[in-house]
Amino acid sequence: SGRYRFADELISERLSERPTSVYGWTRQQRLSAAVGDSVAAREAGDQAGAPLPNPAAARPEAPKRRRVLVVDDDEDSATSLAMLLKLRGHETAIAYDGLAAVEAVETFRPDAVLMDISLPKFDGHEAARRIRKLPGGKDIVLIALTGWAQEEDRRRSAAAGFDDHMLKIQIDQDADGH
Repeated sequence: SGRYRFADELISERLSERPTSVYGWTRQQRLSAAVGDSVAAREAGDQAGAPLPNPAAARPEAPKRRRVLVVDDDEDSATSLAMLLKLRGHETAIAYDGLAAVEAVETFRPDAVLMDISLPKFDGHEAARRIRKLPGGKDIVLIALTGWAQEEDRRRSAAAGFDDHMLKIQIDQDADGH
């Protein structure tokens, strides 16, 4: 994948990295077990006696439908992103401030949250810290979606509990709207 990815691609990547609650197995281990492949065989390479990978496992997976909470105080931005995610097959909910985001996580139970940093009531960092403390909050993929691009901004996002830090695309228009 290139430098620019759509948010749901990043969500899928981050969710695939997370351990699940089923005996601590990762999704990859569960998938491998289901198709008769083993993670140990993959790590061991083509050693004698190691099970061969199942060819069905090499087929690309159909995109999974995710529950995504979009949080942005700019209603047009939030609505547009939620619509794009819906077009890509995901279920979405929208919150317009940090407090509403924390409340929405409790009721909507998203797989992922795309959240602006500069929000009213709680900023995105405080909302992320509170979400992480909720039951199941550590399992949610939290992605900061912001215009803040400095390395210190990324560190602050990580320290607050975000899994990733994506930049919003800014389009400057001249006085004629071009």
